[in-house]
Order: sequence, then structure tokens, then C-alpha cells
Amino acid sequence: MKGILGHDRVKQGLHQALVKNQVPHAQLFLGPEGVGKFKMALGLAQALLCSESHVDFCGLCSSCLQVQRGQHPGLLVVNTENAQIKMEEARELLKKLHLRNWEGARVVVINDAHKLNLQAGNALLKVIEEPPEKTYFVLVTSQPGKILSTIRSRTQVVRFGPLEEKHLKTITGADGWVLSSANGSVTRAEQLLQDESDDNRKLAMHSLVDVLMAQKTYLQWVEGLQTIAKDKAQLEVILETWKQMLRDLRVQEYKPAHHSDLMVELQQAPVGDLRKLDQVFQIISYMQTQLLSNVDRQLLLESGYLKMKSIIHPEQESLI
Repeated sequence: MKGILGHDRVKQGLHQALVKNQVPHAQLFLGPEGVGKFKMALGLAQALLCSESHVDFCGLCSSCLQVQRGQHPGLLVVNTENAQIKMEEARELLKKLHLRNWEGARVVVINDAHKLNLQAGNALLKVIEEPPEKTYFVLVTSQPGKILSTIRSRTQVVRFGPLEEKHLKTITGADGWVLSSANGSVTRAEQLLQDESDDNRKLAMHSLVDVLMAQKTYLQWVEGLQTIAKDKAQLEVILETWKQMLRDLRVQEYKPAHHSDLMVELQQAPVGDLRKLDQVFQIISYMQTQLLSNVDRQLLLESGYLKMKSIIHPEQESLI
């Protein structure tokens, strides 16, 4: 796994487990989205299946090349873009695991394991707790709160943090405000590198200042974000950018700003009681949590506006 950038502590722990032949039969890789958890899981699978090395993958043997192509018969990957991993997929996985003509190691990697629905999760419980010999499970998630407690209790948790900026820059080529705003996530950096990202950033800045200064009515503010509400990915970026800008206002005297080039415009808003900024920050964090579920995004923005304005300007009636 030496070829995987970042996460030195995680790599060291996995390497020691390989050296001692003490790799847990079931692990849960959890951490922020887009920091390399799935790639690390595949790297561990490659090391376990490598025919030339027992402590890492060589990257050159036939087994390593098969893993790289996604063709190794001992590697079973569940990686769906659907909203759920359903019972049918769990049954298919169990069928493959119970084939008697396979003698080598097998590694099961379940990406976005929080998508396992109740039936699929329960179907896999027994095999995760007592897998066949030389069978290893690696479950990957950025939403640990949605993992079934019965599954989590049967796995060893491996925690991932954000990527360091130097590694993120190497992987994505990001720089400047994109690099500082990506929070160590390749996924977020790639979103911010898109052509419209700077326009969205400025939209986030103007809409936040509008709330803090009460410059627009409820309807005017909501109408200005109607297009964003239709795109979940864009709304995720707006919410995270609001939090970063609030953080910039909150600690501007002590730490460098994520959005230093926009600070003059951000500072137009009278900050006043800093505790109010903290409360607005919490409201936006709650909106992010709600966005993970199948929520009406337009209603999410509308209720968020009313809550934020009631904190910043409790003396005013929201004009509709």
C-alpha cells in the first residue's frame, strides 16, 4: 500500500497486521467522503491476494494485475450507485462465498456499506461474524450513523481523516481557494475545480451576506437559490461553503481564511455577537445532515433561511 498517498497511520497499522498475519476478518473503514477509503480497501485486498508478497502488494504478479483490472476471482466488490444495497445483492454475494472449489484467500469489499438495507444487512450478519476460512470483509462508509449497529459491532473500526493538502494537490492539481476549501476530500476538490464552482462560491457569499444583513425578503432570497435547490451536489457545495465562510468570519483574527479573496465583501456583514454565528453554523450543519436523506431541498432552504434569520435578526418579521 506504499503507493497510496496519505493516511500513514492507517497504512502502518494495516502493514503490521499483514506482517503478523493478524488481519481482522471484518473491518469498517470510516471517514469523510472522498479521502481514499475505498482505494485503501482495494489496496489491502491486493496485498492479501498478492502471490509474491505477504506484507504488501508487489503490483506486478498476475494476482495484482487481476485485482487492478477488477478481474481477480478472489476479490468480490459491491459498489452500487443505487440508493440501497438490497437482498438480491446480498444473496448473490453469499452464493459466491459458499462455492467449494475456491482454495485461496477471498476479500469482500462493500463500498458505501451504509446503503445495506435491513434485509441485506441481516443476511450478511452471520458470514461477517464467522466468515469462511481466509475470507476478509472490508466495509467502507462516510456515514457511520447509518451502519446497522449489529454489523458495526462485528467489525474492527479503522478511522480515516482528511487528506493532507500536499497529497490532495498531487492527486487533483488543486491550488489556492480550491485546495483550502476541499477539506482534504478528492471528491470535493473535483467538484470545486468544475467551471461553475467559482460562480457558486460567489453565490454562496452573496446569499450568506444577505441573511446576515437582512438585505432581502424571504421570497427574494429563496428565489435566488431556486436553481441550486434542484441540484443536490451543488447544494452540498453551497452549504459547506457557508460553513467555511462563517468560520472565516469567526476566526479571522487568528487563522488564515479559506476564502481570503472574498473577505472584504464578507466583512460587510455586521458580525455582532459571535455566538450567533455559531448558532447559524449549527443550523447549516443540520441542513447538511438532512440533505443526506430524501428531503425536499426547496423546503430545506426555506426553513433554513427562517431559522438563520430568526437567530441573526430576532427583532424582525420575515417578509413573505
